[in-house]
Amino acid sequence: MVTRTAQLAAQFAAVNDEISALIMGCTEEQWRQPCVDEAREVGVVAHHAATVQQEFTRIVATLATGETYTPGASMGEVDQFNAQQAQENAAVGKVETLDILHGSAATIAQHLRGFDDTQLERIAGTFGDHDLTVGQVIEMVVIGHAGVHRDSIRATIAG
Repeated sequence: MVTRTAQLAAQFAAVNDEISALIMGCTEEQWRQPCVDEAREVGVVAHHAATVQQEFTRIVATLATGETYTPGASMGEVDQFNAQQAQENAAVGKVETLDILHGSAATIAQHLRGFDDTQLERIAGTFGDHDLTVGQVIEMVVIGHAGVHRDSIRATIAG
């Protein structure tokens, strides 16, 4: 029997592997092309997904200790951070992005494998105005965020 924890870890690994493959397969022209679903270039979106994953590493580590986590930033602040990050990383390269993506992915995967299905059901914290379980944070925030950007990159590259 496959546990929910194992399923989430596999979903996370699959999304990260797909992002990694998309990055590696990008031509320089594709890397600089604006994403069809976003106002940022493919490289900037890929780098954003990788660097935000570093923050998700800290969140998952906190949840793994049994603590709760409630984000302190408003959506407006998140949007402002994303815009600033896009400007600062306009010239980012594929190798740097892959290094960040792979480093944080390994740490998150390790934490995910350490959860048991019971831990996934406890309240993780308040996100937006909603209490989310640890499983929901992993699925909707950690995996979901990467999935949205993977889809945007894929659609752009496919043209």
